[in-house]
Amino acid sequence: MLRQFPLVKKEKKVALISISLCLLLSCLVFYSLAPRASTNPTSDSQTDLEKAKKLYLFYCAGCHGEKGDGLGKAAEFLYPKPRDFTKGLFKIRTTPSGSLPTDEDLLGTISQGMYGSAMPNFNFLTVDEKKALVQYLKTFSEAFQYREPESSVPVINEPPATPKTIEVGRKIYEIMECGKCHGDKGKGDGPSASTLKDDWQIPIKVRDFTTGIYKGGPTNKDLYLRFTTGMNGTPMPSFYDVFSEEEREAKLWALSAYVRSLQANQPGETSVVRANRISDPLPATPDDPVWEQARPVSIFLTGQVIASPRWQTPGVDGVTVRALHNDESVALLVEWHDPFQDTEGGGNEGDTGDTTYVNLDQFLGTAGPFPDALAVQFSQSLSEGTQKPYFFWGQAGQPVNV
Repeated sequence: MLRQFPLVKKEKKVALISISLCLLLSCLVFYSLAPRASTNPTSDSQTDLEKAKKLYLFYCAGCHGEKGDGLGKAAEFLYPKPRDFTKGLFKIRTTPSGSLPTDEDLLGTISQGMYGSAMPNFNFLTVDEKKALVQYLKTFSEAFQYREPESSVPVINEPPATPKTIEVGRKIYEIMECGKCHGDKGKGDGPSASTLKDDWQIPIKVRDFTTGIYKGGPTNKDLYLRFTTGMNGTPMPSFYDVFSEEEREAKLWALSAYVRSLQANQPGETSVVRANRISDPLPATPDDPVWEQARPVSIFLTGQVIASPRWQTPGVDGVTVRALHNDESVALLVEWHDPFQDTEGGGNEGDTGDTTYVNLDQFLGTAGPFPDALAVQFSQSLSEGTQKPYFFWGQAGQPVNV
């Protein structure tokens, strides 16, 4: 049997369910990429560009468009939106604010992808193919014909992250008023968050630092570069000129360490939720201290794109699950941070009459009266080996309970 407890209105949404867990996810990956150009190409480089164009049209144009303007057929379904290469504005760089990226910067994005977006890595291509794509990408913008990228910002003297440096970073976070956009606790819910747009006037979802997902990479070095170079085409500025040359490195490294420290319950190598056995009664509320006996397992989420209505860019991109059992029942605690105010759920805070929120009754149709809801699927019988029922309501011969 399935038991569902009321959701708790906190900074985290919490659902509590008593039964066996099978939390399964669907994901959508759209292949995207970009081109570049070399001036006065030789016959060999021209041949490389022609090959790169074929690769681009096959792998990248679906998102970025045949003309590199970010208007591919899949673009309307994606957020963040695919890059418009014609403007010569690139977020992930090692060069100063306003500068073009280096070839190595673009090659790095192609090789690494962009975390938290539909942009995958293209490491199945050869190094020469990726380098050719870099040159083809540059053909979309005249900026590469008239300007050279500035020298990369040096990244040296990375100090270890210590409680002292993290505290220094916290103070810098306050002084720089990072919380106006990213929120006092780094959850992307600052007072200005809902007003921000990029250079194309597309609303921007402010980064939630607690998720540990960053487009340019999750290391202190990656964050140091974002704070040093800014993110062209977005409201995210560079802090390079804010500090004196003598203190710049130390303060920006400290800020990087503090932002990294905000990450909580990050997904690890395992996604298996194991229920610990306890002799005491199972917890009946989300704040019961007994939950501390359960190991938290965090799992990334992506958009639901299998059944209508589809939601490619959900506001919740991760959950943390704990499980306990007493030989008779299993209790699950599922926690997530919801950046969107729920004005339909009957909570005390936030019914401001704002009509900008989605009408959940209309959107969900017959889904029921629960704007925030969680379904748990489990197999009706134990299967042999590693094969499990299809994660979307099972399959013929392998029925499930939901």
